[in-house]
Amino acid sequence: MEKDYRVNKAIFIIVYLLIGLFLIVKPGTSTKILCGVLGGMLGIVGILKILNYFRLPDYEAMIRKELAIGLSMLLVGFYIIFETEAVAALIPAILGIVMVFEAMSKLQETMDLHRLKSGAWKATLVFAVIVLVLGCIILFNPFKAIETLMLFIGISLIIEATANLVIMIMLAVLSKKKKVEKNEVVLSEGKYKEENIQ
Repeated sequence: MEKDYRVNKAIFIIVYLLIGLFLIVKPGTSTKILCGVLGGMLGIVGILKILNYFRLPDYEAMIRKELAIGLSMLLVGFYIIFETEAVAALIPAILGIVMVFEAMSKLQETMDLHRLKSGAWKATLVFAVIVLVLGCIILFNPFKAIETLMLFIGISLIIEATANLVIMIMLAVLSKKKKVEKNEVVLSEGKYKEENIQ
């Protein structure tokens, strides 16, 4: 489960990086082309989730709903590609909402790290605030030129991907540390029992 979480996170980090770099290199890209890129990437992630469903154990597959999520992402991807006229105007708002949602997710990760008494919660909180501010700016779109908006979205997605990568590494380190501490406790308890038996 933990491994799959990291894989899913890594996929989204790569997606954010690719779209972000694409928009930074070509800020004059029309929202229609961006729709094609987004739709294609959603479709790819959807296919990966569908394939993942068939390799999961029965009970875990039932809980995780990978098939339903994958099919939904695939359908949304196709809709975005084939209905660019309807979707194009909504792209900035959609990306803004996604970033605000990601910021809320990071706020929960901040609280989780704080409850685990990890000092990393401060860094996670900073990332959450930055991503929230960027998402709100994209949502309210104060830019007059579409090129400026696209460039800003590209930079924001790169920052979001970087934040996700750093948080993922911090959580992995914390998880490894907790496992080591748990093993040490088990070993010390076993040693204590052996001494009492003797």
